[in-house]
Amino acid sequence: MASVPKTKLSRYGGWLPSANVHKSFLDYHTKLASERLKKYRTTHPNLPRSGHLPGGAEGPYVPSVQAFADAINANPVMGDLFDQILLQASPMKEVVSFDELLFMLDGIVVKPPPSIGPKAKCGV
Repeated sequence: MASVPKTKLSRYGGWLPSANVHKSFLDYHTKLASERLKKYRTTHPNLPRSGHLPGGAEGPYVPSVQAFADAINANPVMGDLFDQILLQASPMKEVVSFDELLFMLDGIVVKPPPSIGPKAKCGV
């Protein structure tokens, strides 16, 4: 029986970007989401400071993200689970609220991911 050729081991098996690219992606979208949430709250001063943003047609997200938000917010168990996720992940300080997560998704689902190549080729 022929032996299996040895392959070079690499982080993520070559399918996912490096940790630096991953961090850059998260930093960019986290900052963008935080700014969009702050702007939304500024332009809608009558919103309560606690609780989730309005749902349905009045919601601030693209339709697919709004449908996701409405489904989670309609189910108290799911809402609690998402609150627990964010609470348990809080030491990482990436995403601090469910609304910020939704604004992050809102910015991601509307366009394809950027192509990331070697530094020498694209400067990333």
